[in-house]
Amino acid sequence: MKGIHALWVSILLLTNIPSFGQSGNKMLALALSNPDTVLHLNLDNIRSIPPEIGEFSNLLSLRIFFQYDSMPVLALPDELAKCKNLQSLEINGYQIENPSVLRKLENLEDLDISLSNQNQFLEVIKLIKLKSLILGEISEIPENISELSNLEYLILEGSFQRIPKKLCVLQKLKKLSLIGNFSTLPVEVGKMKSLEHLRVISKELNRLPAALFKSDSLEWLIIQQGRLKTIPKKISKNNHLKYLSVTQTSLKKIPRQIKHLTQLERLNLSRNMLTRIPEEIEYCSSLKFLNLSYNQISEIPLMDMGAMEALVFGNNQLTALPIHLRDMTSLRYLDISANNFKLLPEILYDLAQNARIGLKENEIPENAISEFSQQRPDIKLLPPGFFQDIHQFW
Repeated sequence: MKGIHALWVSILLLTNIPSFGQSGNKMLALALSNPDTVLHLNLDNIRSIPPEIGEFSNLLSLRIFFQYDSMPVLALPDELAKCKNLQSLEINGYQIENPSVLRKLENLEDLDISLSNQNQFLEVIKLIKLKSLILGEISEIPENISELSNLEYLILEGSFQRIPKKLCVLQKLKKLSLIGNFSTLPVEVGKMKSLEHLRVISKELNRLPAALFKSDSLEWLIIQQGRLKTIPKKISKNNHLKYLSVTQTSLKKIPRQIKHLTQLERLNLSRNMLTRIPEEIEYCSSLKFLNLSYNQISEIPLMDMGAMEALVFGNNQLTALPIHLRDMTSLRYLDISANNFKLLPEILYDLAQNARIGLKENEIPENAISEFSQQRPDIKLLPPGFFQDIHQFW
């Protein structure tokens, strides 16, 4: 074996690893015998990084992960700076000490770490070349985050209560995820000309700025949790949106202006307080996946939507299905479980070939379901919870 290009080592709760060669792991010893060949290195559950890390001069990616409940202190050795070619670094599950060594990694592009205070963030800011940054456990987003002008991917998670306006000057940013305790977003977010994906999670969220929907680049918008009751009518200004998800909020109404989202392919409004579906939704001609589960909807309006592939209405108050479902020839999945059906809807017999249906937790007689299965053996009846597990839909 001439060399090792990728190495994964799991050390179970060792208090220290004095050196790779003395750790008792033959693979580590072998790697150290020819360290220039090691390009990717995973170290799980270690308690310290030995100084020999600096001998892996051609290392491209380093992942250090602690998978237990406690968060031990992990000091970054000065020798880490010798990994001049390091492009990707992930350190999770630790309290990091000596983060100043990070600024010496001149080629670092992707960084995923947890920080315990703002002062440590100041060291990260000096990594001007970063294209991807994931930070957890932060209590505040510093204003000088705007200095990371090359960022394309950013995840910030913590207890922060506001989003600084200067975050919005990151004009190369394509994907942004904000997980905190803030109540709204700065209006300047609508001016981020490269932003394509935006995910917002906050229990305190109660308002979305109308300017958000003036973006010419935004294609994916995910809003989760919070006290949001309405979606701004200005949503009609964004005709690029392909994926819209607003879940676990106090949303009570879908604006009629949603009809202008002609490029929308996936709409997830589950786990809200909706009571009706606007008829205008049928103008979303590209819509393929619609999830309105866990609401208070009692009726489905007529919708001429030939592109529809999945309708999820589980856990609502439906008692009947509209006849136009037979015209949805592309429909592959239909979930009406946990509603108020007392009879099997006759329209189910006319569904497309090989469709999949969720019927459980209704009051439909078992003999009616059995007869349906005999007459339409191509249609599979799905178990409870199936649609909550189809992550690729939502």
